[in-house]
Amino acid sequence: MAAMSDEDVPEELKLAREGQTLEAAGDLAGAEAKYRESLAIDATGRNGIVWYNVGRLVSSRDVPEAEAAFRSALAADPPPNVAEQSWAFLCQLAQQAGDIAEAEKRYREWTEAAPTNPLAWNLFGSFLQTKKDDVEGAEAAYTTSLEHDPKGKKGEVWFNLSSVTLERDKAEGKKALRR
Repeated sequence: MAAMSDEDVPEELKLAREGQTLEAAGDLAGAEAKYRESLAIDATGRNGIVWYNVGRLVSSRDVPEAEAAFRSALAADPPPNVAEQSWAFLCQLAQQAGDIAEAEKRYREWTEAAPTNPLAWNLFGSFLQTKKDDVEGAEAAYTTSLEHDPKGKKGEVWFNLSSVTLERDKAEGKKALRR
């Protein structure tokens, strides 16, 4: 396969690469501008990575715009890692805003969209355990995560599962003592 010459690279891709270079150099405003230029001329509408990059860059200052960018990234059918991180940001933004119902809705959407994604299930389990006090739901989510990644993200999911199991066992022990 012959290498593409610089002349053959679409302009929107050149702009996205310039954005990545600027971002790596710490010029976030310049990077965002290049990403937006890339999106403005992208005739395909399928540049999920660039939408994701815009979402990341604006997430601390404009949550609605970040959410729209992450949704656009997902609609553009991005590579799996970009989809995974877009979903994670969407869920996290709702949690940070204190909108627990919306966060739960987004986790459920994510696990429906990517039912074999172990990170989705692990983060959903953590959310259920810490924000909803739903020990049974958390245990089920962690177990599903492990079904799709038996190593459990270097032990993190196993730790989470053991902590929720311990929580459940403590609650059951307290009930037994009251009888």
